[in-house]
Amino acid sequence: MRLRLFAAAMTCAFCADAIANDIAADLARCRSESDDARRLQCYDTLVNRDVLAAPKTPSRMSQAEFGVNNGPIAAQKSNSQPQLQEIVAKAVAVKKKADGELVVALDNDQVWQQLQPSTLRLRVGDEVIIKAGALGSFILVAPSGRGTKVQRVK
Repeated sequence: MRLRLFAAAMTCAFCADAIANDIAADLARCRSESDDARRLQCYDTLVNRDVLAAPKTPSRMSQAEFGVNNGPIAAQKSNSQPQLQEIVAKAVAVKKKADGELVVALDNDQVWQQLQPSTLRLRVGDEVIIKAGALGSFILVAPSGRGTKVQRVK
């Protein structure tokens, strides 16, 4: 039963027209094998051959691109490349706007602005973590462990 499910999965996994004839012939060869161990080995060989030939994952985005898909400097990038989940940097400037929101310049030349005023305490030289949140949001986490939603402005 497992072997039939495996064979069905193999058949579905290799539906591309360009290689359909080769794979169909290889599957027929494996299916015709009467010895269970050799038949399994034949299927394993097919899977390993095609998995190793699969294209590699694109490289991760650079730290300089982190956050540009959100906020006023949005640069519509392709979602095909893997996304960073967080960055770590030091605050080189911390300013408070008239409405109480913090604007934080980091040592990697990024500038992040708080979306809502809060009692977050942050000083120049503090190491911060900016994490990717849900639905394209970002959270700045201060050394105290407290976090606030931010958007990248530079």
